[in-house]
Amino acid sequence: MVAGAGVFASLAGALFAPFNRAVAPFLVSWVKSSDPVLMTLLGGAGTFWGPVVGVVIFLIARDVIGALTNAWMLYFGLMFVALVLFRPEGVAGMVKSLLERRAPRGQGSNPLRLILRSG
Repeated sequence: MVAGAGVFASLAGALFAPFNRAVAPFLVSWVKSSDPVLMTLLGGAGTFWGPVVGVVIFLIARDVIGALTNAWMLYFGLMFVALVLFRPEGVAGMVKSLLERRAPRGQGSNPLRLILRSG
């Protein structure tokens, strides 16, 4: 699993410069390198679809909050801290726990639970 992630990360890095036709220091700053970590923690690192959910939420929140104020990082940071403190499993983990709580006992498997399962 880790080797596969390394292959995709190296492929993304190798295609970054040709896609953008240049590499500038501000494009690879430490602020930009923290985005994938924030996206993963936001969505939930314990599920397969968690990082995908995190990317969608991160990009939508960044664009919506950024359109309202220039201090979008402050508000996003507060939202992120609240999520980590109150829902450390991320948004996908939160959805998974809500689905498990609502599912009737002994009625087969819930397809959404299978998609959001851990491991």
